[in-house]
Amino acid sequence: MDRRHTNKPIEGNLREDEIKLFTQIATQRGMTPHYLLQQILRNWLEQERTRLRSPSPPETFLPQTCAVLFAEESLEDFSARVRLTLINTVRLREGNLSRAARRLKTDRSSLHKTTKGLKAKTRPNHSPTSPDKTTQ
Repeated sequence: MDRRHTNKPIEGNLREDEIKLFTQIATQRGMTPHYLLQQILRNWLEQERTRLRSPSPPETFLPQTCAVLFAEESLEDFSARVRLTLINTVRLREGNLSRAARRLKTDRSSLHKTTKGLKAKTRPNHSPTSPDKTTQ
């Protein structure tokens, strides 16, 4: 039996309008929703397989607070806080400032100066936690 022509409903945690749109896209391409989903999954798995084989450094995820603009926080305050959080997160992950600088494609002394400057700009009530627990 050709899998492209099965008419089983798509189930899961999708909203009704998402299912309708997906079904419409599949129909426009001459496929059933299941066959299209299978093709999307195969493509995604191949991309992931390639990504996992590549020697590039893994992604670094920042805390959700980096996606929040606090009340009364300016663009400069927000940028300084996010940059400082990024530096501290990479520093923790890499183990020290030299390796963090390498990962961030800068030199250690510049990264140290940047960190010091950002700490001076960051408001105390919005300061990210640094590896040494200092915010000043």
